[in-house]
Amino acid sequence: MLAGLRDSVCFSESFEAVRDGDIGTLTEGLVGKAYATAGSYTIDVATVLPQGAGAIGWWARHDFDSTAGASLLSLNRGSALYLNFIGTSSSDYRHTEIGQFWCRLFGAEFARYPGTVKPQTWHHFVLTWEGDEMTAYFDGGLCSSARGRGGATFSSMGVKTLTLGNPYVDPAKAPDRVTRFDELRIYNRALTAAEVRAYVMAFRQGGAVREMAVAVGAAPAARDTLGLRAAYRLSDSTIQVYGDLAILAAQERVEVRLRVADDKGETICEQHCPGVAPQTPFHVSLPVPPLADGGYTVDLGVAGRTVRASFDRRREEWEDNRLGVTDKAISPWTPLTVARKWPLGAGRTAACWGREYTFGDLGLPEAIRSTQPEPTRGEATVDLLAGPVSLRIEGLAGPIKVSGKTPRLRQESEASVGVVAEGKAGALRIRTTGTLEYDGFYTFTVRVEPRQPVEVRSIRLEVALPDHLACLFNASGEGMRGNKAFLDLEGLPDGVLWDSIESNVVNDGAGQKRVRVRRDEDIGNFYPHLWLGDDDRGLAFMGDSTRGWVLDEGRPCQDLIREAGRTVLRLHLVNTAVTLHDPVEAVLSLQATPVRPRPAGGSWRNVEWYGWGHFDEAVLWHNCFQPYKDGGLPAKNGPWYRTPEAKERNLWWRYFCFQTHRVSVEDPEYGDAIRRHADEWGAGLHVPSHRDYLLWAYRQWHDIASLDGIYYDNTYASPTTALGSGLAWRDASGKVHGSFNTFGDRELMKRVRSYFLEQGPAPVLKVHITDAPIVGYLGFADFWLDGENGGYLTAAQEQRAAREGNQVWDFVDRWYSRTGLTNLRITLGRQWGTIPQYLYAWGAEPTQAMLGMFDLDNGLWRMNGVADGFGLAEADVEFIPYWSPRRPVVVTAGGPDVFATAWRRPGRARILLSNLSAERRWVSARLDLAGLGLPADAAAVDGQSGEPIEYASREGELRGVLVNAHGYRVVVLPSSAVAAVPVAPPAPVLPPEARIARLCDDFASLSPEWQPKAPPDNAGRVGLWDRMLSFSGAEGQVVTRAFNEDNCSAQVRIMSQGGYWDGGPSLMLYWRKDSYAMVTAGGRLPMPDGPKIQATAVAGGKRLGTQVGPAAGAATWVKIRLLPEAIAFSYSTDAQSWIELNRLPRRGLEGAPSLLLLGTPMPGAEFGVGKGRGDGTAFFADLVTGRE
Repeated sequence: MLAGLRDSVCFSESFEAVRDGDIGTLTEGLVGKAYATAGSYTIDVATVLPQGAGAIGWWARHDFDSTAGASLLSLNRGSALYLNFIGTSSSDYRHTEIGQFWCRLFGAEFARYPGTVKPQTWHHFVLTWEGDEMTAYFDGGLCSSARGRGGATFSSMGVKTLTLGNPYVDPAKAPDRVTRFDELRIYNRALTAAEVRAYVMAFRQGGAVREMAVAVGAAPAARDTLGLRAAYRLSDSTIQVYGDLAILAAQERVEVRLRVADDKGETICEQHCPGVAPQTPFHVSLPVPPLADGGYTVDLGVAGRTVRASFDRRREEWEDNRLGVTDKAISPWTPLTVARKWPLGAGRTAACWGREYTFGDLGLPEAIRSTQPEPTRGEATVDLLAGPVSLRIEGLAGPIKVSGKTPRLRQESEASVGVVAEGKAGALRIRTTGTLEYDGFYTFTVRVEPRQPVEVRSIRLEVALPDHLACLFNASGEGMRGNKAFLDLEGLPDGVLWDSIESNVVNDGAGQKRVRVRRDEDIGNFYPHLWLGDDDRGLAFMGDSTRGWVLDEGRPCQDLIREAGRTVLRLHLVNTAVTLHDPVEAVLSLQATPVRPRPAGGSWRNVEWYGWGHFDEAVLWHNCFQPYKDGGLPAKNGPWYRTPEAKERNLWWRYFCFQTHRVSVEDPEYGDAIRRHADEWGAGLHVPSHRDYLLWAYRQWHDIASLDGIYYDNTYASPTTALGSGLAWRDASGKVHGSFNTFGDRELMKRVRSYFLEQGPAPVLKVHITDAPIVGYLGFADFWLDGENGGYLTAAQEQRAAREGNQVWDFVDRWYSRTGLTNLRITLGRQWGTIPQYLYAWGAEPTQAMLGMFDLDNGLWRMNGVADGFGLAEADVEFIPYWSPRRPVVVTAGGPDVFATAWRRPGRARILLSNLSAERRWVSARLDLAGLGLPADAAAVDGQSGEPIEYASREGELRGVLVNAHGYRVVVLPSSAVAAVPVAPPAPVLPPEARIARLCDDFASLSPEWQPKAPPDNAGRVGLWDRMLSFSGAEGQVVTRAFNEDNCSAQVRIMSQGGYWDGGPSLMLYWRKDSYAMVTAGGRLPMPDGPKIQATAVAGGKRLGTQVGPAAGAATWVKIRLLPEAIAFSYSTDAQSWIELNRLPRRGLEGAPSLLLLGTPMPGAEFGVGKGRGDGTAFFADLVTGRE
């Protein structure tokens, strides 16, 4: 094997001498000398680097702390390709030992370095390429692998230079960052994984390979090699062949012959490909009968040369399984029905839960009736369309009349209805075939076929809603948080409202504007998901690509216009003047929303998600089930967060990434299958065979580990240009076009829900939608989690940030704009039928002030522990949002930035007053008591304190309610027959004579004695709120004041919300660096059963002891007592009865503490100040210090 490597070397450099002009020096190397530099080493490889297939190998040693990151290799100074090591990711603490593998042909991929690129250690690196595939190895193991988009190959990059190290570092500015390089080799073929492993092992062990290292280079191997790669696509039994013929680029056309043979040499198939352009990547898909197990070869012959590639076929355990495949309508949907047209058979109308579709002559919906069980606007059931969905065709001389025949509907099962219709437009034949499924999803193919050449200017599909129903619009493109539009259409005039070129929507003062966004040219300007409607209902479009369309990509292929009382979504199948010779075909879908029922009133809040585990891990990995087989749970990252009921019933769901299976090809148990199917699946495309694999994996998690549901992260639509997937395609000019896989995503989600329903009670399926409410496949999930998207800063905020540097923005800053409100109205709305949730809070009060407007409280607590008793989770609750035309609460004083939201139940109402202005406001509001279902003698009380609120019943007006800036007030109006909310008794405190007055604080104002301490990027997030000290954002921020007292106690009330990973809300007494006593309430995630109360003491950096107590409640009192011989830690839920949690000796903590700290300190950091990873809000109230 090693001799084969030696014979393949076409360039070598062992660094036994320094070149003229080099600034590096020679030093001890792995073999003989090595080149050492604080900069980089660059060589011209234009005449030595093979193009079609090859490899680069080298050794490097970093004589500095490379664990913080290092540059490894670049081609053309990084403009063609680079490979680096990041260390621990600055943006995601969960990923360590990672780097980036970036290439102009495929973008960025993670590179993984098991064991880390260590300093003072020789490491071996290899980069290989063959056909369209590039792979990097680290110390003999896989580091990263990727394929060029659309089969693009290495040779197309025109590589001129190779650089080891960082070409952009000035050695004079970092003289200590020295890297040594040794044994650089360039090979004229791609190395196999086995060869790379063998080479590294031989070098580590010494021996003959060292002799080979010195002897190499006498006769460089030829570099004019062809590149060839082959793979078996299981989904449709085809062989994918990829070639790099660049060495023949001087020839305009070449003839390629292919032969596929089994391991006995018998021919499976042959294909002749004349007229191939060698300047572009070669790809062909060869249909074959299902292959038997064994090894196969593909021989490519061209211009007198032959090159061979091989692949393996193994019958997989999970192949062609039927898990989750059913012809039944699954819960919560009902069977489809087709209206009968007696006596002639089926009629034109089919009905599913909540919707009714009537089909017109071309098989397109001519009417859709949609039901919203709990409407905020108008009637429950309405006609959704302003007219029939229509196909419009324009010739050069004007419109061409389109006519059709009566559609034929056929009930295929209770889960689907088939639709077939035909029509014509002059010399164009039209045929529509479609399937309506039980969730109201109508997939259809429109085919327009010329019987003779026909000149047309436009072919488009038009879907029109009446203007009063077309209030909101969403477009979801590729990726998260970008390529999106959330557009408020109310009040906009006739004209073009949106198009797929000027497609993103941003703030424009108090309004919105559309801007052009950079998108991948491989997908043109197509958007895979569009939705048009209002806060109760709408109509969604979903599709994968523009395959079969005829487009000028400089023009929109989708747009939205308003004319004559109608708002029209247009899909342009042909958008340019053309003579049609071939058919135009489009695979599309329409789905009316809401797509499913949800529990009535507020009872959807009671739907339990019960706990989760295996965050950020792969679908499968070696021995992943062993802890469960042993009767236990994984020691790390298993089902670690579960409600008590879930633990008792052994219920849990686990994390999966929607976009990738994350299974390593190096995995000893599952890696081989991933390697065999990587060409078809990529990182995780939901093609048929990959769906089978995933369902098989989920079944194992269910059967072995009792998995009951799934949480999917990253559920946005993702395009691919991988020809091997069967999704991307080449047009007649050879250009590769990308495709989404939304229909494949839908099949996966449908099967997942169906499979888990077959196992027992309804599962929990939760998805993180992140600005992409793609209901066609995400409608099978119960929970839609939004968040992590940051909101929309206004132009003034962006200018301020640019002028003053990094700013801290709360929830209102981020989301209070027309675009932000529209985004939340769509992603958190009831127009889908799913249960909305929101991830993260930016300041407790601003977060609640806005999320409450959308019927989410995100863990809202009552500041004194008093519940308002309203029963928001009951089925009889009616939500009346601020946009409702009913408006039972009208703000009469306080300004336009104050919003009123209402809930009503029999005999009582609840009102949320949200002040989104930057000032405190006195708010008054007029109430429609009859509209709220209240009698004239209703009383008003504060929903948090229970105190009466001034209410003029005769005028029906709340008067003078003070609401903080970016804050809210809750008002409850029970009738006279319902008791008012009780006021909690004041918490007992030490008598005045026992208190140390200077160390007590009611936080009516912030005393100058308090000194805030926080890292720069978290500064300015400490303040006061309603007699409480508040901290928002990540942990690592505190306030300190001099203490200098002994034989006393300090107690404080703590309330917290959100997640703290490294440190939570704490009371700390501080002696000196690394010496402190601290009690924490509500921090240190992750923890089973949620954040808990903890007590700990550290002296001189040595932990004296730690005790973990019960879960921290919404409001918890904590206390530290300094006794002569010990320190006692206690907690209470009412400040009356105290429970001692821990008692530790005072060794090393003698004498009076110098400081008292409140905040969210990071353990181990000076004063607890540091950059944290969490995001929460903590409140401190009623600080009392005294002698008990």
